Amino acid sequence: MGLGWLITNHPTIDATQLSFFCRANKLLSSTKAEALALVSALATCPANSTVTINTNSKCIIDMFNYLLMNPLMRRFQKCNNYLTWAAIFKIIKSYHLTVTLIKVKAYSDDHYNNQAGALANQGRCSTTYIDICLMAVNVNTYFTWNLPKRLNPDNILPLVIDRNI
Repeated sequence: MGLGWLITNHPTIDATQLSFFCRANKLLSSTKAEALALVSALATCPANSTVTINTNSKCIIDMFNYLLMNPLMRRFQKCNNYLTWAAIFKIIKSYHLTVTLIKVKAYSDDHYNNQAGALANQGRCSTTYIDICLMAVNVNTYFTWNLPKRLNPDNILPLVIDRNI
């Protein structure tokens, strides 16, 4: 699965010089590729910026708005690709970004959407890939489960493993 994006309104640099494409790595889905494109685009933004991203993925817009309005860690852990979403919101918070996502109709012959699609197609064959490093996100995660009696002779219920993922 490939992903790609371009910056269209930089004040001093031509848009053809501000583009990115690569392939997504591990457990591919179109939603994961779109979320990875979002995280990679946000990672290039200067601090204290107002960012408007046009996307044809309603799923990404809906999940972004849902997590924005419900910022509890439990919400992140319940959604698909939660580490990617945690990285997105960590970048937004760390860089003090104001982000707006705007829906662009897919296959509507939008010039910039077509360019982003072409970049994503190039990304499918790219040797460069993107993935989220668990240590970089630094999400506190707590796993709990009840063990069978033979594996839990001290009768500690439930067993809690605290991981800083």
